[in-house]
Amino acid sequence: MHQGEGPPWKGKSEGPNASLQAAIEDAWEKAKGHQAPAGWYVVDQIKVETSNPIHAYVVLLNPTG
Repeated sequence: MHQGEGPPWKGKSEGPNASLQAAIEDAWEKAKGHQAPAGWYVVDQIKVETSNPIHAYVVLLNPTG
C-alpha cells in the first residue's frame, strides 16, 4: 500500500451511522483526489470493527485489471 496515495485507496466510515457504502465512497473520493479515472474498481478487503453494533468499516479499493 502506498500510504493513502494508492492504489489501493483506503476508505473508512465509523461511528453510530457507519456503513459499508460510506466507506467505499470515502475510498473513491480519495482515489478521485489522486486523479484515478472513472471505471470499474474492486473492493479488495473489507474490515469491520465491532462492539455492538458494528462501529467502523474499512475498505481497500483497487482498479480492476
